[in-house]
Amino acid sequence: MVMCITIPSSANVKKARQWLFWQWLSATPLRLFTAGGVLCLAGTVLQAITLGLSPRGWTVYNLLFSVLPILLLGPLLTYLPYTLRVSAVSYVRYVLLFSLLLASQVVFYLVTPSATLAVILYLSLLLPAWIAIILSIKGMQTVSYSSDIGLARTLFYTMVLAGVVGLTAGVGLLLEWPYWMSTAMWSVVPLYIIAAVCLAALVIRRRSLQTRR
Repeated sequence: MVMCITIPSSANVKKARQWLFWQWLSATPLRLFTAGGVLCLAGTVLQAITLGLSPRGWTVYNLLFSVLPILLLGPLLTYLPYTLRVSAVSYVRYVLLFSLLLASQVVFYLVTPSATLAVILYLSLLLPAWIAIILSIKGMQTVSYSSDIGLARTLFYTMVLAGVVGLTAGVGLLLEWPYWMSTAMWSVVPLYIIAAVCLAALVIRRRSLQTRR
């Protein structure tokens, strides 16, 4: 009997390593969204340094409503199910959400924000992503029997309000509303802070209860 030993090519080895890296990176929302958010934030800073800020405010808009949410979603999708004692967000759901947000970044960096069709495409990717974020939080809150549901509701309504601010600001920039209306999008920053504080409080509360037991 003749035994044949197949030596994998360097291309196959490279593909296998890339696949293993992706499996490791996407194993948890925290790892995936944090890595993606840091890269997108670095890209935004680099773009602002080399090309300057968009005169119509799209650079700031992208930072507030696409880049920062990516960074926020890592801990949110990881720890909110844990604190509310519900099932973790499915792999398919959070990878699809990440893909939508990442696609919005690709569109933003590859096309000029001054082109109306490009802006519409960019917003058409952000809108379903934000809807998915809000529905995910609502779904976890609905099935939870945790005694800390009040904090979860505060977090939910805060993110809903942030989404409304983002939608309004996006339409305002698209239709070239007065500048003062565009600057109102900065009001989303304290909303993100409130959401982060609510999440931190939920985690601390959950861990304190486990310690007592």
